[in-house]
Amino acid sequence: TGYIAAIRSDCYVVLLTHWKLAQGQSPTLYLQAEAMTLIPGALPGTVVKTPFGPAQLQSVRADNMHIAKPINWKLANNTIATMYLQPEVVQLTQTPGFNEGDEVMTVYGQGFVQSKREKEGDLVV
Repeated sequence: TGYIAAIRSDCYVVLLTHWKLAQGQSPTLYLQAEAMTLIPGALPGTVVKTPFGPAQLQSVRADNMHIAKPINWKLANNTIATMYLQPEVVQLTQTPGFNEGDEVMTVYGQGFVQSKREKEGDLVV
């Protein structure tokens, strides 16, 4: 995976994120639009909506498989599941304010929004 660092009149300048050259630099690619595939969804570390509830995206594989960990639930043995999801079931929802699954920092420490109380305007963290 990589990101577009610049757009030229004849090509796109792309830097790869998971590949380093011997000098420790990321390779620079000069590609035409047809040589790239847009990865829908989000970047690793962001919270996304899945059919199983909100999850934090861990990575996106080269075959476009999205790997995420749920935020609001654990398995019966108290471990966190790893989900391997097709990109069409992963939704990046960016809305103003806080939503379920958003990571927040409180005066008591870091947490995730569990639910919203619309009537009172409170968040359950």
